[in-house]
Amino acid sequence: MYIKNRVTALIYRSVLLIVCGVGLYITLGFYRGQFSPYSLVYYTTLSNLICFIFYLPMILHNAIKLRSQDETDAFFAPRIKGAVVIMITITLTIYHAFLANSLFSIYSGGDLVYFIQNLIVHYIVPIMVILDWILFDPKQMLRPLDPVLCLMIPAAYAAFAIIRAKFGDVLPGLASRYPYFFMDFDLMGYGRVVGFFAVFLVIYLGVGYGLWILDSFVLRKRVAMK
Repeated sequence: MYIKNRVTALIYRSVLLIVCGVGLYITLGFYRGQFSPYSLVYYTTLSNLICFIFYLPMILHNAIKLRSQDETDAFFAPRIKGAVVIMITITLTIYHAFLANSLFSIYSGGDLVYFIQNLIVHYIVPIMVILDWILFDPKQMLRPLDPVLCLMIPAAYAAFAIIRAKFGDVLPGLASRYPYFFMDFDLMGYGRVVGFFAVFLVIYLGVGYGLWILDSFVLRKRVAMK
């Protein structure tokens, strides 16, 4: 099931890109007139940045093919899109499950700008990307091994964060060289960090296969029923 109206899809994706851009603008410190490179250490920032980078050419493609009668012109790197959806879904899942006590706890310290930024990058962008895939993307485009291949994303991020921690400084606002407590070898020890990483790989794989099941069976059946 997907909405074939390309104008609607283009408008929705343009709004998504703007919202994502606002979140990154605040996160990267530009609203204060400075660039905060340490923000790029966080999975949340990188996942939102990858979404922004991916949606730029997709929106351009949608605009160019707006009047095309060829249904395949509605496709834009569907397997890469699947990886992007999995990646940003993990941002929402891990933050809400492990890092935030509740949705309202992110409004800490009465800082409205921080609240808006946190809400955008952890909730609004992930939900909008998921809805974009459900509403506007053709289904049955993912392959059974795609979720396994997507495990390269958390593996690459973990390698990056660990190497940066080994050679980098303590992160601003934290008493640690690691962006997340569950990656902190100094605090948690190697055994617990490896255990956490194994759990997250399972979660990543579960989200990936959940997406694949929706793509291959659930949403396809809804089309058949219509």
